[in-house]
Amino acid sequence: MFKPNIYNWHTARMTDQFQYNAASGRPLTILFIDTGADKFHPELKGNLIEAECRSFVPYEPCLSDYIGHGTQMISSVTGKKVFKGIAPTASVVVYKITDKKGISKLDWLYKALKEGISKGYPVINISYRTEYELDLLEFGRFQALIDFAGRQGIWVVCSAGNDGRDISQEFRVPSNLQGVYPIGSTNKNGGVSLFSNTLSSQFFAPTGDEYEVNYDNDWVMVAKSELVTGDYLYEVLGFDKAYTVGIGTSIASALFSGVVASLAGELIAQGLKPDRTVLEELLRLGARPAGTKQEHYEVSLSGSIRALRHMRG
Repeated sequence: MFKPNIYNWHTARMTDQFQYNAASGRPLTILFIDTGADKFHPELKGNLIEAECRSFVPYEPCLSDYIGHGTQMISSVTGKKVFKGIAPTASVVVYKITDKKGISKLDWLYKALKEGISKGYPVINISYRTEYELDLLEFGRFQALIDFAGRQGIWVVCSAGNDGRDISQEFRVPSNLQGVYPIGSTNKNGGVSLFSNTLSSQFFAPTGDEYEVNYDNDWVMVAKSELVTGDYLYEVLGFDKAYTVGIGTSIASALFSGVVASLAGELIAQGLKPDRTVLEELLRLGARPAGTKQEHYEVSLSGSIRALRHMRG
């Protein structure tokens, strides 16, 4: 059995100490719409379907990651060497929508989302949220895409955002689109992270908390792209320069996507249709409370697998 390091508490909690063999199915493919990916990183190697990756950023290849965000998010799912992700065997495609200066354009997101839906990727993870509310016409253009995705059975997942507020009444893309799953973050104690945006009913995944400054105990390990400069946390923490630590609803979103992909794969392996209603019910039945609100659920892969077995008798 894999022996967890102290930065791997989150996926340990979600898998009953890395009991991946509890599931017999193979996770479904996840499309990440993000900053790119470091295809040479050992935590990503073997998981990327390179031929299907695309860049919507002019003159920048998809499989380069100057910002590092995409590499971090993907590794939260596919980690298998120094730390364990939530679905180490998952296949991943990445669509790049952020340039080397950290700029993302709404049009790049729209084109990437439209293509990902048309290609039929079963789980689409978006780590992007508009900094301003859109007008109803622009918002409606995106909503039409999500409505089509829903009819195809595609899960569109995104980060809820890290502003520490209730976003229920906002008009931001993609977090407030009906049919999208905006994922919040929980801390090591199971409460909602102070920075996490929230809605009245919501799924969460554990990543830590902004005000827990003891990196050794509270943050989580992620892969660092070799193109990223200026991140020297690895020196402070005493591990290889190919790794760093992080928190945030983007990591939570990636973890949730991995759980959905794994749980859907398990349903298929058992000869069942990965129906969205059934999956949502299994996610809720297998979840832990996220904080004190009744409709806030911290997802657990092992908990949902147990719920499936109980459901089937």
